[in-house]
Amino acid sequence: MKFQTQIRYLENPNLKYVLLDFFKNESNLILLDGNASKGDSFEWVVAAGTVDEISVGSERAFEQIQDFHNRHKDWVFGSMSYDLKNGLEHLESKHPDGIQAPGLHFFLPKYLFVYSAHHFVVYHHESADEFDTAVFETDFNGSGNIGFNGIIKARVSRKAYVENVEAIKQHIQRGDIYEMNYCQEFYAESTELNTLEVFRALNRVSNAPFSCYFKLGNCHLISASPERFIKKDGTHVISQPIKGTRRRSTDKEEDARLKS
Repeated sequence: MKFQTQIRYLENPNLKYVLLDFFKNESNLILLDGNASKGDSFEWVVAAGTVDEISVGSERAFEQIQDFHNRHKDWVFGSMSYDLKNGLEHLESKHPDGIQAPGLHFFLPKYLFVYSAHHFVVYHHESADEFDTAVFETDFNGSGNIGFNGIIKARVSRKAYVENVEAIKQHIQRGDIYEMNYCQEFYAESTELNTLEVFRALNRVSNAPFSCYFKLGNCHLISASPERFIKKDGTHVISQPIKGTRRRSTDKEEDARLKS
């Protein structure tokens, strides 16, 4: 059954948070928020509930998601982990994994909400009666309290971190590599966290064009990214990275100016 559609004209700036709060008990819930950035067909999207889903490791992951997409030919949302590389090349990561998120997880939502320029489009596989009044006649009054009471720890000690940076610099100086992103993990265990309030707080201080709130069961992904890895629109494929890039021009004078 394909999505049914409703179109409304709305001006509730908190509607995306109303939706996240209303559907917070769903096992699959996602907000993709462009924060009014230009160049996309929507300002934000919320997908909630599950008609169908796929959750796999690195073995044949891309074949399985292709089969999933071919079967539905509809809006699907999800995430891919870095360790999917292990299914493409003879590589292996041995870092601690305290989250245990699936290598690849995608879902076909029961409800889809697309907002752009005050126009709000609702797509749904089932009746919208269960949320219609609750959503459109409600405002969001968040507590502002993230509810965190744990202790944040670094996975790598300061001494080891400095030693690793020095080793990386030597690799660069020798020409083994020319660019590298070195990351370390900070974590907390046995704690509570109001993830929606964390996302709202992050979005206030980092109004990024590729912000995301993704709930997958007990796993939550909260992101405020300035970068888009890849987008395919018809026959066009674009990438919008930040690090190590600059805009180029076919005009020599403009290209020289951009370089400087």
